[in-house]
Amino acid sequence: MEMLITARRQSAERFYELGIINSLVERDALMTEAESYARDICAGSPMAINVMKELMHRSYDHDYNGMMKLSASMVTPVVNSQDTTEALQAFLQKRKPVWKGK
Repeated sequence: MEMLITARRQSAERFYELGIINSLVERDALMTEAESYARDICAGSPMAINVMKELMHRSYDHDYNGMMKLSASMVTPVVNSQDTTEALQAFLQKRKPVWKGK
């Protein structure tokens, strides 16, 4: 609220302290950091990532109870998916999962 009302300029460090940005890196390390984030995202289940993105986008239209219902309706199919079974098997077998999107 302070930033919106006062329009004061803020430093990157302040945004980091507030949790608005995830990390601070030197300019020459920016691409390496971005690629690291991209690898982490790409390693995850596409189904789960898509649901999380959708929930974030739709969260603005719901109160807490509405989000709980929406979350349950969207997350349950992911939890019961073949990809979740694959994730558990891959973990137990100490290998990377092979996502099928099912």
